[in-house]
Amino acid sequence: MYEATLVHFHTVEGANSFTVYIVSVRKGEAQWQVFRRYSEWENLRMALMQQLGSAPPMPPKQLFGRMKPEVIENRMLGLNHFLQVCLGTPVYASHR
Repeated sequence: MYEATLVHFHTVEGANSFTVYIVSVRKGEAQWQVFRRYSEWENLRMALMQQLGSAPPMPPKQLFGRMKPEVIENRMLGLNHFLQVCLGTPVYASHR
């Protein structure tokens, strides 16, 4: 069984700034980190919706202020909630 938690984020500044969310994953004794952008979370949710007909809610996108640390931290909390629901719900957790 996998355990995973969002532990941090990193913002890449530039003409097209974006945020990468860092997820700490554990299975048994093995532990590693994965890095995901918000769009990848959206892709996962859409795949769940298409294949299973449902998916947990995600924090909404924001047009303004999306790069503010407090906005990113709130989004991180919402994404972590999404992740925990996916891992804790058998139909989502067993989906490949």
